[in-house]
Amino acid sequence: MDAAVIVIEVAPPAPGAGHLSALIAACNRASEQASCVLAEQAPEEPPLAVAIVKGEGSQVRVEFGLRRETGSEWHTRKFDFQPHDDELERWRTVGFAIGTLARTTREEPPADEAIAARPEAPRPEPARPAPPKSAPKPDAPEPDRSTRARSGAWIDGLFGAGPALDSGAWRLGGVVRTGLELLPGGPFFNVSTFFSRSVGDASSNLDLQWLGFAAGAGYPLIRSERGLRLEIRLEGSFMRLAVSGWDDRGRTDAGHRWLLGARGGLDGVLPITGWLKIVAGGDVTASAPTDIRIGGERVASAPALGYGMGAGLRLGLR
Repeated sequence: MDAAVIVIEVAPPAPGAGHLSALIAACNRASEQASCVLAEQAPEEPPLAVAIVKGEGSQVRVEFGLRRETGSEWHTRKFDFQPHDDELERWRTVGFAIGTLARTTREEPPADEAIAARPEAPRPEPARPAPPKSAPKPDAPEPDRSTRARSGAWIDGLFGAGPALDSGAWRLGGVVRTGLELLPGGPFFNVSTFFSRSVGDASSNLDLQWLGFAAGAGYPLIRSERGLRLEIRLEGSFMRLAVSGWDDRGRTDAGHRWLLGARGGLDGVLPITGWLKIVAGGDVTASAPTDIRIGGERVASAPALGYGMGAGLRLGLR
């Protein structure tokens, strides 16, 4: 074969430049005579082999096609890594495997070559597969839909705090939020439920409770190859504010109100393992202001614009 080039095509989402460099370097060390390049750097000449790399969570699948005189010969390899395995070492392992596969399959002739050709009859020029660009090669098998990058899903559990009233009271509570990516590594849909309760009201003896739901969409503004993310969220909310209390004159009162609102949030995500992450961020909520009265007399007010901060854990579901 006159072309000793191994073209490697990495299906999106592609890793960072450092990981791709480790992949190519390991492939070059293992392949010996051949030169490994990425698909976007492939020369015009037909390659010796084509490797299509597809990553899905902690699993990597390699579809390897070697050009033979009788056509293209395809092999498939799967690599199952542990969530705690270093990502750079994962890509280095895959590159070494591609180079080794190219060397061993090149040295081993296919079974139908056991029948010797007549020495006086020259063999015709073999058909050469076109160099890969962005689509599978003509001789490549139909891509396996099950190996395509899947959208991520997760559930967040956070403890939060923020101001409750204009009188200085604060609220403490928690949020449970689920997220589902609409596109891998892209926009996502989220639904959450939250509860909080007032503490430390200095103006009167009040007990306030917020229970609500929110739904909306978000987008990762920043994504790093190490898994760090900065996400923005925009949501609509529906919550119930329940109030009970009494004043210094012994008057008591209780009631509740349903509020519609809108909220925006910004969250930072820090990975701990492949499926567990730390989440921390804040929210700003806009809704109708609410005056709180006991015996007809205003004692406090829940402002129209509020904010809160929270931190907790994210559990990856797939």
